[in-house]
Amino acid sequence: MHNISLFKKIKLAQIIKEPFVHVCIENALEDKDYQILKKNFPKQNIFIDRNKDEISNNQRFDIYNDNNEKLKTLDNSILNFVNYHSSVNFWNEITTLFGKEIIKINKKHFRSIEDLKNLSIRKDRKAGRKKDIYLHSSVSINTAVNKANSVRSIHLDNLNKMYAGLYYLREEEDNSEGGDLVLYRWNKNLTEEDKIKIIQEDDFHNNCEAFSEIKYKPNTFVFFINNLDALHGVSMRGVTNYSRNFFYFAGIYGSNLFEVNQYKSGFINKMQLKLKKIFFNKKIL
Repeated sequence: MHNISLFKKIKLAQIIKEPFVHVCIENALEDKDYQILKKNFPKQNIFIDRNKDEISNNQRFDIYNDNNEKLKTLDNSILNFVNYHSSVNFWNEITTLFGKEIIKINKKHFRSIEDLKNLSIRKDRKAGRKKDIYLHSSVSINTAVNKANSVRSIHLDNLNKMYAGLYYLREEEDNSEGGDLVLYRWNKNLTEEDKIKIIQEDDFHNNCEAFSEIKYKPNTFVFFINNLDALHGVSMRGVTNYSRNFFYFAGIYGSNLFEVNQYKSGFINKMQLKLKKIFFNKKIL
């Protein structure tokens, strides 16, 4: 494995397979390599276009690996790290370590490790063909917090994502609480049809429970295989002047891997509620 591969120390970690496949690798990189990334991690002004962006509480900003203009502003150490974790070599590591699990989950799409290795690798996030994959990699932040809140509650990632990963670079001086990755499991006795309905209605809170919390700690890498059971969210962040610094990785397939019209009902219900509020306010006026 490459020296900056986040899987370098996976043998020291435990791959957990239930309720969904995931692994947490603490001290994922050698300290000297981590300190280089931490030192050269871009400042907030690199992420934000002050002529266009309004900065709000705990807001997420990303520099994607297909944003060539923004990539030019990054230090070489950061650029090399982003490029490696969106490369064929990184994809080969994933298929070696998790290929059997990916096939088991997505047996309608793939029959063998070779099917995975033979996918065409897309160079940008734009919609692709069914038999290709975009190896997404980004440098990301959540901005400082002046009022405690959560950047993302319980959810499933988009179901065209085959995998996802987070690598944390927490500032040593940041002593705030929260910003941790919370993993959830479905309530017992739910059928796949029940789960699909809940997903479509974006109604997770009454239908699942937390089973693990992975702390926002320096040099920590979390990786999971996406499917209908890969429920997760981010815990409430306390007030802090520091941003939440991380890299984000995902394998985005050319089409949905599951036959679920994700969040459609929930989106429609929310829009209907907004329209009712607008109409009601206009009547009062």
